[in-house]
Amino acid sequence: MNNIIVSFYFPHNWYQYRSVSIKGNNRRKLGRVRYGEELNLKIPENTEKIKFGIDFYKESLYIDTIENSNYAVVYFDIKNNFSLLNPNILKVKTFNTVEERNTFCKSLYANLGESKVIKEPNKTVLLLGSIISLILALNPFYPEQLVSLGDGGFNLAFFIGLGSLVSMIILNSDKKNITIKDYKLRITSTILAFILSLFFIESKTLIAIVAILTMVFFIRSMVEFKRQDQEVSIAQ
Repeated sequence: MNNIIVSFYFPHNWYQYRSVSIKGNNRRKLGRVRYGEELNLKIPENTEKIKFGIDFYKESLYIDTIENSNYAVVYFDIKNNFSLLNPNILKVKTFNTVEERNTFCKSLYANLGESKVIKEPNKTVLLLGSIISLILALNPFYPEQLVSLGDGGFNLAFFIGLGSLVSMIILNSDKKNITIKDYKLRITSTILAFILSLFFIESKTLIAIVAILTMVFFIRSMVEFKRQDQEVSIAQ
């Protein structure tokens, strides 16, 4: 049985309240690695590959490629915000020493976005995000959804709406401490969450409303990202 120390490193404290699942042969659960922690993973004999996953992002690490590696880092291979739409950005890299691992992590997201604190989040973007979030949070109480309530309680759309609303409130209240790159990543992740919620809404009318508002939210956000980039360029 081999051991390897696993950690995950995502940009700007992403998934700090979540964990990356690790599975072996036949989907056997080997463990979970949490934010800011290291997991001393014991690899059972005859394991061909280890599967890592969080949300819809998946990646596999073949045992024969590990060799004498002692450390592994799970990370996002992203160049910009649009990369988050790609389900294949989750990657795993192994290292022989902790120094090699730390050096890699320090350089991983060095050029992702701007570290400058945002001057003022766009009120239209935050308002649109809040409206869509409220619609999703109230989704279980629409007539078409009441049947689902009796079958299994609130669906994922409700929790997405609630979580996104909290995110919009934080962006508005903590704007003096939010960097431009963090702002972009939060808005982008919210857009992805809104798209995901469409698969958990029963009402066709509500799907259309959320889809249209999400499209407007996406377009307005892209315009805002461009404006922020221009302001940074001028400042430099």
